Amino acid sequence: MLKQRQGWRFALAVGVCILVASRCWADDLSSEPLEVRLWLAMSRAVSSTDAIGREASVAYRSPSSDNPAATDVRGVEPVNERGFFCAGTHHIVFSDGAWIAAGDVNGFIRLNNAGTVSLGYIHIGLPDGMTLQGFNDDLRSNDFLFKYGRQIHPDIYVGVGFRVSDLKLDYGDLFMGAPRSTQDHSVSGSFTLGGLWRPSPNWTIGALAGAGWIRSDIGGVVHLPGGPVPFSAPFQLDLTTRTVNAKTGFGWRAVPALTLYVDAQYFRLDNSMTSADTGRFYFGGDIRLSRRASLMAGSSVDTRTHVSASSGLSINLMKPGMLRSTLLKLSYQYNPLPEIRQEFGTGNLVSATMVFSF
Repeated sequence: MLKQRQGWRFALAVGVCILVASRCWADDLSSEPLEVRLWLAMSRAVSSTDAIGREASVAYRSPSSDNPAATDVRGVEPVNERGFFCAGTHHIVFSDGAWIAAGDVNGFIRLNNAGTVSLGYIHIGLPDGMTLQGFNDDLRSNDFLFKYGRQIHPDIYVGVGFRVSDLKLDYGDLFMGAPRSTQDHSVSGSFTLGGLWRPSPNWTIGALAGAGWIRSDIGGVVHLPGGPVPFSAPFQLDLTTRTVNAKTGFGWRAVPALTLYVDAQYFRLDNSMTSADTGRFYFGGDIRLSRRASLMAGSSVDTRTHVSASSGLSINLMKPGMLRSTLLKLSYQYNPLPEIRQEFGTGNLVSATMVFSF
């Protein structure tokens, strides 16, 4: 009877999340500039080697959660030492041959009873940026992350996070039928406040709210045909874009070896030229196969019917009982960046990360 009551609670949570996401409906983004759709795509959690429905959850009790409050949760993951360091590689191969490569390093250190600090760095590049329209795009991005979480009650955690990004994007497209070359240099920052509550040993409830800005220097030329000599019209634009992010999620340990997660997210960006709202719904979970291995799976759908799915495997390479542990994480994700699919086609993401505890 207890499991049935918990199952109904989880089903109710799923229904609430679907309702919240469905109310965030917005128009299609196909007419928006590439940089707008790229910012929306990069607001997704794509840098962690995990299944999106689990790692993206604000109720996931691990430092790799989107929720900075989860940084200080202890006694859950196999890696549960004073600190850890990890390095990962991530590659997205699109259906038309374009290729995004990323690498990240991050780690945390526990400050005894004063909380946990986490630092991270992510580099993203575009080794092959040939688009479906025949333009050769180039992308370079560097992100720096800081998170701090602390337990303020046996069942309550709070945290803050800050992220700074430097992005350079050179791309081509068509403007009123004429070829256009655009260069965009953007510097952005975002602040996140999160909370996590464990009302029972089998339930976690998380939430976060965030706000940020993107300062962009955009310039380029439109190549207009006409006469024997083509005419080029230069343009220049300085733009400040504001972002808002809100997310809530639930985690339920159905049985000791199975944990399920469900989340709803609202993300908005707006500037003097455009605005875009999107709602996303995530679900996923993990199955503990043994003390040394677990399977992960998850999916997401947004209010424009973009669907993404992923799976993964986590293996502890050290024998149980040893003081230190080394994790190998492998994952695959289908359609990780749907907002830029009209330029590159459907993507397939493969990731691998080594995690070292100390």
